[in-house]
Amino acid sequence: MATNQYVKKIVAIPLKTLQEDYRHATMSADALYAKTGLKRDETVCDRSVSFDNGYELSIKMLVGEHDEQPAWSVILFDADGNEVADVSEDYSATTMLGEFSAGDEHGNTYAVVFQCERCAVPIYCTNEDESVYTAYCDSKWFFDYFEASADDPFGFLCEYTSDEAAPLISQAVLAGAIAFIMDESADEPINCPKENEWMLRTFADVLSEWLNRDYPEASKALDAFLNL
Repeated sequence: MATNQYVKKIVAIPLKTLQEDYRHATMSADALYAKTGLKRDETVCDRSVSFDNGYELSIKMLVGEHDEQPAWSVILFDADGNEVADVSEDYSATTMLGEFSAGDEHGNTYAVVFQCERCAVPIYCTNEDESVYTAYCDSKWFFDYFEASADDPFGFLCEYTSDEAAPLISQAVLAGAIAFIMDESADEPINCPKENEWMLRTFADVLSEWLNRDYPEASKALDAFLNL
């Protein structure tokens, strides 16, 4: 391989996996053992990636001691399995997204960029009557929003309140980043941007017709729920 090269791989991870990894990253070793049976230095999650030249960037979250939280082990190995660089101390255990990288003696950088698999992030909020509605937010916008503010998106998802959710939903609506809002207490339980409403209705109609073939009661329930 030539010198001073930057080699990058992008890996998309499902939101639920990221949330589970984050929860584990905030737990003590004792709590992790009670939940998972994992012991000190055992692997909580493994995100290692191999490159075309045989090098591997080993990225593993490892259990710590007793009251310690896990830590990332980030080590670059060459094609023969020899350790080239250990950059574990560069990464916080709660770092779930972004670039993990290490360099070799030839000035080459091996990088892995972790992204959230594109999806809708459900954000729960309460109405004035204390009923709950859910806004389904574009994950790309959601994580870009938190990256710009340098806040922790997974920390937010673990413990946000309605007072914190409401302005976030408002910003997402203005940005066109809400797929739809579901409010079971409303006369129209699903609300989506007007320009996308026809797509949602079409999908619901097709789904209702498909259900009606073998599950007519489910089809009727869907029609009633969506006022089809």
